[in-house]
Amino acid sequence: SFGDSEALRFTGRAVGVYAPTIDVKYALGVTYLDGGWSKVVPVAGVIYKPNDDVEYELVFPTPKISWRLPWTNIPGRDERWVYVRMDYGNSAWAFKDANGNDDVLDYRDYRLILGVERRIVGGLSHHAEIGYVFNRDMKIASVGANEITMASSLVARVGISY
Repeated sequence: SFGDSEALRFTGRAVGVYAPTIDVKYALGVTYLDGGWSKVVPVAGVIYKPNDDVEYELVFPTPKISWRLPWTNIPGRDERWVYVRMDYGNSAWAFKDANGNDDVLDYRDYRLILGVERRIVGGLSHHAEIGYVFNRDMKIASVGANEITMASSLVARVGISY
């Protein structure tokens, strides 16, 4: 049966934020990915909001710059934004090969994402994104250290949050 510890992955994040002023925050911490290339990734950077219409989240490994759109319904409560973001993908999957043997596939990539979102305070916010995925690599544990490089790709995502 394939229910051992290699089939279970945990992720987490611990980040401290220091806000010396209302428009500047510093972030420092770690993200635990339990991925094939990086188990622990540092989180560090600055978040700067010079006014209500722009946000600079220059925090590694997922920097993001957002601009509030002029057709925002109720500023501070129901807003529409456009953003550009970088993502670092690093994950692992356990599987059984064609012969029934347990194996692990590790995958990593980088993503340049363009998105729009509607932020609703106390309601269902939603977003839509399109992006370019590059530097895609994977490796399979049973094959050894050989990496398989894949072509760049496109990604489209939608999501909701509360």
